[in-house]
Amino acid sequence: MNAPTGAIEGLQRSAFARGQSLAQLWETGAFEFVTIWFTDLSGRWMRLSWPREAMNYQKLVGGIHSSVLASHWRDATNCDYLFKADADTAFIDPCEASPTLSLIANVWEPDGSGQYARDPRGVLLRAIKQLERVASGCLCKVGPELEFYIFDEVRYKLGQFETYVRLIEAESSSNSERTQSAHNRGYVLGHSSLHLSPTSDYTAPTREAILRNLAAVGLSPLHNFHEAGPAQAEIGISHLEALRAADAIQLYKRVARATATKLGQLVTFMPAPIPFAPGSGLHFHLSIWSEGVNLFSGSGLGGMSETAMHAIAGVMKYSKALCAFLTPSHNSFCRLSHAFNPIRDVEFGVSNRRIPIRIPPALEPNEARIELRFPDASCNPYLALASIIVAMVAGIEQRLEPGAPAVNNAPGFLGDVRNRAKNGLPRDLEEALLELDKVKDVFLRDDVFSEEMLNAHIELLSRRALFRATRGHPADYAECLDC
Repeated sequence: MNAPTGAIEGLQRSAFARGQSLAQLWETGAFEFVTIWFTDLSGRWMRLSWPREAMNYQKLVGGIHSSVLASHWRDATNCDYLFKADADTAFIDPCEASPTLSLIANVWEPDGSGQYARDPRGVLLRAIKQLERVASGCLCKVGPELEFYIFDEVRYKLGQFETYVRLIEAESSSNSERTQSAHNRGYVLGHSSLHLSPTSDYTAPTREAILRNLAAVGLSPLHNFHEAGPAQAEIGISHLEALRAADAIQLYKRVARATATKLGQLVTFMPAPIPFAPGSGLHFHLSIWSEGVNLFSGSGLGGMSETAMHAIAGVMKYSKALCAFLTPSHNSFCRLSHAFNPIRDVEFGVSNRRIPIRIPPALEPNEARIELRFPDASCNPYLALASIIVAMVAGIEQRLEPGAPAVNNAPGFLGDVRNRAKNGLPRDLEEALLELDKVKDVFLRDDVFSEEMLNAHIELLSRRALFRATRGHPADYAECLDC
């Protein structure tokens, strides 16, 4: 359960720094390095780092000029930026070998004239301002639930004449071929592995180490359990305001990967790393608040308000275009075809985990929220949350209605093919991009996404789609090598 509770808390500082301002923390000098983190267009977290002696407090808070090359930003002829650290995001990084003070930065033009148009954090900041269209002082609370796999070893090759993938994990059949007695567990799981007991849950120590490090950087883990796939995990964190939630997702992924690496393992948030096994999603629990009141709480279906139903309808209306932000990889659609048949209409319902939009049970008004289950962690969290906010605001302003909730979601593949859904999720990344291009005006409103930003995003994903479309898959050879 990932329900909002009362007052908003920002991305808290590490246990060492909690209760201290950045100025106080700086004066302690209890760190050797200073690192600032930023996100490129593809969603990857990047960093700049200096020895403490090479940095001063005034420069850190006033802005740091640096040249960087990032995915789909400016090229090497014009790659200077001003990085302004957000003091409220300071934490001591437990994953570094030496004590390191880390902060998350906004990216500005080098002359300080404004935030760089392609800085994803700036896009989300503008989307949050759009919430003023709903009510004064409005904010969006987000509770992220991330699923991931823990592998012991991954080998892959992508070449013109050779392509393969080899995965080794303690709980899958791939492990039974290992000869080292310390690693071969002697048996593998042939059943659903959700909520395993300790004797079968080989990844529990890794999850517990991740949990401790998440708490050390100030995130508040809610639950920790084995997911349905072999060596698959889920750890949820508390609700945060949208900007802090996006920051937290980036920090969460950093901590999980670094912790597993120290233990000789590998964490991946890839949506569908194993064919026919459960995919890994990034579930967003969402609610909109104004002056301490949850605007999604009401007396309607599932304890929801009219505002909440309009927001759901907005997400449904723009769901195909949203996939260009929420499921932006080819592998995303491998997961969607397994979890949420893209041929079926986008549906919502109460406590129904088989559909893309769910209304979780709420025990009290503050817990009223919607859950989007189709996003995954290959997304850029800033662009993903910005696009969701835009869709919800559009639905609320247009007073859209979501229709009747799903009652029976039993799969009927042939029936779906014969009666093509008009409002289904995209079948692939190219279709999602075409849908985004059709309705891009809603994302351009209030300059949340600039034309430059949208075009850059579409170009980035179009290159991904083209790269995949021109390469044969190993399954192609199994199907038609002898044709």
